[in-house]
Parts: sequence; C-alpha cells; structure tokens
Amino acid sequence: MSSADLASTAPTDMIFVVGNSRSGTTMLARALGRHSAVIGLPELHYIEQQITGEMFRDPAPVPRPEAIRAVATILSRARLGYFTAPDTTRFADEACEVLRDWTGDLSYAALFHATLQHLAQLDGKRIACEQTPRNVFYIDAILENYPSARVVHLIRDPRDILLPQRNKWKRRKLGANIPRREALRSWMNYHPFTMSKLWTMAVGAGLNHKEDPRVLTLRFEDLLSDTNASLAAICDLAEINFDPDMAQVEQIGSSARTDATRSRGMDATRIAAWRKGGLSKGELRICERVAGPLMLQLHYDPEGQGGYLSSWMLYITLPFKLLGALMFNLNRVRNLGSWLAKRLNAGAET
Repeated sequence: MSSADLASTAPTDMIFVVGNSRSGTTMLARALGRHSAVIGLPELHYIEQQITGEMFRDPAPVPRPEAIRAVATILSRARLGYFTAPDTTRFADEACEVLRDWTGDLSYAALFHATLQHLAQLDGKRIACEQTPRNVFYIDAILENYPSARVVHLIRDPRDILLPQRNKWKRRKLGANIPRREALRSWMNYHPFTMSKLWTMAVGAGLNHKEDPRVLTLRFEDLLSDTNASLAAICDLAEINFDPDMAQVEQIGSSARTDATRSRGMDATRIAAWRKGGLSKGELRICERVAGPLMLQLHYDPEGQGGYLSSWMLYITLPFKLLGALMFNLNRVRNLGSWLAKRLNAGAET
C-alpha cells in the first residue's frame, strides 16, 4: 500500500506550509493556528539545519541520548524561537516525557512527529502546523514519512519576493527582535540574481508534487484576494471545518513597515507591491530574465523592464555577495553539498 493510500485511512495530524522565503508562509501558519484543531508553530528548521536530509530519510533508530537531545532542541526552538540558541538542558526532562511512551528507539523523522504531536496535545489541538519554507525541497520525504500529513505550497510573484528580501535586514530597525548578525546575514544574502534563481528552484520543487492529492498549491495573491475560498480549500485538504475567523490574523512581519498589531485580516494591498516602487529597473530586469518562463506559467507576466546598465552593475557585485552569503550561512546547514545539490536538482526538474 502506498503512502498516499495510507493517508486515506488516518486523519490529518500535520500540516506543512512550504514555499520560497517571504511567500507568506508565516502569515498562513498564523491563520491556520487560529483554528480550534490546529496549533501554529514557528519555523523549526529541523531538516537541513538540525539534521541532514539524509538523516530525515533514514529509518534507522536514533540512540536514546541523541533522541533526547534532538527532541529537546525542537522543543527549545518551538518555545524560545529560532534566534535563541537551543537550550537542551532546560528541555531535557520534557524531551524524556515525549519519549516515555515509546519502548524502542525512533528514527529522526519519527522523533519530529512525536514532538509536534506532544506540542499539539499540550495546546488541546490534534494537528501541528509547521512553516519552515525550505521544507518545499523535502515534500517527497515528508509525505513518505508522514502519510497522513498535508502540504500547502505557497507561491508568490518573484518581484514581490525580491522587495521584502531586499528590505529584510531592515526588520531590526523596525523593532523586530532580530539579532544584529541575522540582519547582516539578510543583507549579504540579497542579490536579485540569487533570489530569483532560488525562487525558480523552490517553486519548481513544489510544483513537482502538484498532482499529489495531499499537496495544495496556492498563489499568495489568491490567498489575499479570495481569502475565504483559499482557506476553505486548505480546510478541505486537512479535513477540518472551515472557520472564517482564521482570516483575522495580525498584520505583522512585513519587511517594509512596522507591525500593525491592531490591524487584522489579509492585506490585499500587498499584491503586486513591487509596482509601488522599491526595486530598481536593473533588479526587475534580472528577475524577469531569470524567472521569466516560470512566471509566465504562473500568470506573473514579465513587463520587459529596461535597466540594462544597472543590471550589469549588479552582476559585478554578485561574486562578493555569493562569498559573503556562503560565510554567513555555513552554520545554517548540516551538509552544504547536500543543500546545494537539492536545489540544483529541483531547478533541473522544472
């Protein structure tokens, strides 16, 4: 029996919201977390950072001491946030509680499932919603390990990805609790070529699974313009009742403005925000040249911007940015070669 067949015999207990960074994954996870059956969790970065993709796929049992450390790390990130160093000592006892009902050792994938179910049950929920964007590259492994999981793949206009990525480092100045090093890393990461290339890789990786009934591909623009229908489709996917209150999320997390904590709801003015300025003609030209074919497929029409000279000036800075990004991101992946191969292979398949 295939994993898809097994999924039909068990209720949904996990939802993975995936996509390119700045595609609205955090906002959607917060919306789902307003449902009575769902706990919305922060980005846990379990695959690729805490463990490698190969470790996630490996069914071999994890020795008990390492299992306790792995679960404690997940708990720490869920409770203290991603930018706080994991405190495995503080959460060791709770990790033992997560594992106490298991007589044998668990694989790394099973440890993750057990921990998320523990967090959901503590909150009186039955479905855990995880929102790490890079999990888009592991949809196949996720569905193989968790047959009853569901995946929502968010896609956003790449020009509207460039704009917040360009300004992401400014979140610290806007009052977000972001370490100085993280702000510098965000600045170093940004280049219109690499951001556009990563967009094609992430979108392509997600679209490879568009025929799987456990995966819903959703455009960010449709989520904002037809919110209730989009959320209802996600609820159908997860086999839970639609609750219109899910749409009343706080308008926080923008890279271009301070958080509007008193404002709620999906902000449709964020659609095609790039048209209001903030990107140079050179940045737009590079984006449309790199991502153009896939943009057309997804009805994001390139507009043939000018910017010939400014785009070449940006290309001159590319080697510097690539080297800096490599240095700042080495501690965010367990295996750099595997990380790169996963993205290049995803790009080759599209």
